[in-house]
Amino acid sequence: MISSTHTTTLISLLAERAGADPHKLIYSHLPDHPSRAPSDCTRGELLLRAASIARRLGEICEPGDRALIIYPIGLEYLCAFFACLLARVVAVPVYPPRAHKRIPDSSLPRLRAIMRDCRPRIALSESETLERMGQMRLPESAGIEFIDTARIEDDPGSLPWKDFPRPEQPAFLQYTSGSTAMPRGVQITHANLLHNQQVIRDNYGFHQELRGLGWLPLYHDMGLIGHILQPLFNGGCTYFMNPAAFLKNPLRWLEEITRYRATTAATPPFGLRLVIEAAREADSLEQIDLSSWRHLLVGAEPIDARVLREFSESFEAYGFSPSIYYPCYGLAEATLSVSGGKTTDSFRSFQARRDELAEMRWAAAGTDFIGASVELVASGAVHSDFDLRIVDPETRRPRAADEIGEIWIAGASIASGYFDRAADNREVFGARLAGDESSPAAPEYLRTGDLGIVHDGELFVTGRIKELLIVGGRNHHLPDIESNIRSMNFWADRTIAAFVVRGADTEELGIAIEWGRHAPEPEAVAGEVAAAIAGIARVFYLSVYDFVLLKAGSIPRTSSGKIQRGLCSRYYEQTWPGLVFYSSRAERGPIDE
Repeated sequence: MISSTHTTTLISLLAERAGADPHKLIYSHLPDHPSRAPSDCTRGELLLRAASIARRLGEICEPGDRALIIYPIGLEYLCAFFACLLARVVAVPVYPPRAHKRIPDSSLPRLRAIMRDCRPRIALSESETLERMGQMRLPESAGIEFIDTARIEDDPGSLPWKDFPRPEQPAFLQYTSGSTAMPRGVQITHANLLHNQQVIRDNYGFHQELRGLGWLPLYHDMGLIGHILQPLFNGGCTYFMNPAAFLKNPLRWLEEITRYRATTAATPPFGLRLVIEAAREADSLEQIDLSSWRHLLVGAEPIDARVLREFSESFEAYGFSPSIYYPCYGLAEATLSVSGGKTTDSFRSFQARRDELAEMRWAAAGTDFIGASVELVASGAVHSDFDLRIVDPETRRPRAADEIGEIWIAGASIASGYFDRAADNREVFGARLAGDESSPAAPEYLRTGDLGIVHDGELFVTGRIKELLIVGGRNHHLPDIESNIRSMNFWADRTIAAFVVRGADTEELGIAIEWGRHAPEPEAVAGEVAAAIAGIARVFYLSVYDFVLLKAGSIPRTSSGKIQRGLCSRYYEQTWPGLVFYSSRAERGPIDE
């Protein structure tokens, strides 16, 4: 086995750990059907496989060339990723094309946009995916060499590997989720990865070997960096299942946590909602035992305190403790994690006055406050290695303690920029506070585009700059409107999107709700729609331009499950062809299926 004399990258850390204990389990891929045996991989097997593929990459690529990682979820995906790190080839994890002929709009355009943007030299995958790619005859595929890594045999002669990458070199491109724009490739260096792994360990108290179990996709930062790479850094192991298997049976996640006595898992809030819904319909939950669970990281989208409480209530009898909640905040441009540290035994929330939030101010809604309020969940304490500021996005001056502003961050986890986007990098990664523009020694900050405030030592994220509806000079956060609608019992389990309907010189509010597979009778839903519209008017002093009910799956999401509200606006302009069951606008009327 090989041994590195010092750890400066995750790949050299893998070499050290494989040298110390090559037979220790590091990854286990759980099959879609629980009766089948998992596919296991030890440290030594991972290093040997990665080195064997890396040797082949070295024959084709120059350091810095890009390589698409375009596998279905599985161990070969991870081996190819580590091979790229070892060969100093920049990995580009992407979502593989669908098996069926009709690929959703949100899938294929994203893949093609990534290919145009990063101009890969090679694409690593398996035979079925490569065959589908060939059948598509995409013009972006011209010049790319496609490699079926299953044809590369393990080569013990590829070890020992001595030429490790340098910390400042790029490790991979993490393409942004595209929730507000087309995806951009964030250049994550080896130093970024190593530093953020330390941030993750510190934020969540991973001081003992963790045993992770998750369903998040490997081409998304929360799944790849948090779920896959942290066990390598920490010295533990992780079990992972296919996202499709989780969506088909959300309770399978908890069953596998029970089976493998997992200690750690992460999910966006919508994952918890799916589990809650599945539990309501389950005949029995006697097979569930969550007493081994120590960390539940919740992030990647606005966090609803009601969902956290309902999940606790649903599974407290089965060993779940609300003390394990770790609401967190991060983004691809900061590698992954920024905040998530504990200041209390459970999660913290704050009842904020909605009228003050509209004016970008922070005020508690006391018991004597008659107006509407919104409950915001803290995203934990910010790691001490970050310099985080709350800044007026227009004047670039720090905001007062009780004022909301844009979240700016500096620190060693901040990526080196977007791939091949100099203008964006100056604006997004090179921001300076007002008065510091001409000072070479002044720190440069990442502009996150997120709005928030630090209150009692914890970060509260209140919205996104690009997800604001501005009417009459007042700011309305679209996720806040969605949360208000969801609080109405008849919409609690539906997917909801609030979006902007733009006129020639006006902005108005649109609401879309996924109804199901079959059209409802208009008279059966008209009352509920009217009640929801009246509720929005009462709480936000807003009129609703249109309220539409859609077929299931019609609201566009990113690869990580975030609602693409900007794309909803575009789809609405196209009348969501063939997908609208019902519209509240009289001139549109109920639309037949």
